[in-house]
Amino acid sequence: MRKLLLVFVILMQVGCTATNLYYQSPTDNSIGQPMELIKQALSEQFSKYPPVEIEVSDKYFKTISYEPLKKIGIGSLITDPKAKFVYYNSIKSVELYKKRKWYIVLINGKNGTVLYYMYILSQERAQQFIDAINMLRNEQP
Repeated sequence: MRKLLLVFVILMQVGCTATNLYYQSPTDNSIGQPMELIKQALSEQFSKYPPVEIEVSDKYFKTISYEPLKKIGIGSLITDPKAKFVYYNSIKSVELYKKRKWYIVLINGKNGTVLYYMYILSQERAQQFIDAINMLRNEQP
């Protein structure tokens, strides 16, 4: 019985965790339009509350999404705008994971926190996003 429980717990953990793909951007990274790639990937990401406004510059990217605060009556909802800024010079690393059909991109900050994460259906799009982020990050002083 104990062995069966142990096998069950291990199988549950394997099925519920994301696998790190250890993607490294090429050193000769020469993307023609990195800001356009970032904007496109941010607008195509899957999210319960997708960004309604995206701003990308050579120093940072910003997303604004509206998350519900509370329901007031039938069909009425109070929303709160949530702005997220990610400055390229604050990024420590960008990691790529796979979980079922999704590719997850984690942008880690120098202070040890996750600055931003996103779910993407295409591995190619996720890698292009990482390459564009790393290109702009490497251009920062």
